[in-house]
Amino acid sequence: MVDSLVPSLPSLLILRALEEAPAHGYKIVRWIEDRSDHQLLLKEGTLYPTLHQLERQGLIQGHWDQTGSQRRTKIYELTESGRQQPV
Repeated sequence: MVDSLVPSLPSLLILRALEEAPAHGYKIVRWIEDRSDHQLLLKEGTLYPTLHQLERQGLIQGHWDQTGSQRRTKIYELTESGRQQPV
């Protein structure tokens, strides 16, 4: 029961990164690495399940965006509930 009340470290880091600006997954990972002096490395196997969980919880929302290279990328941003989450 406590696990559902206490956000995970990856969740907190992602929410904190998105406080600054909407971002795609790679940019979120880079933000975490840069802010931790490359001490924290978030792998894809952790990042994307955590992003999907935060979406299901209504704390972030993602939308597809077309980049200049014709490649689609998903941009994540905080929802109002996500902004109210203490980080």
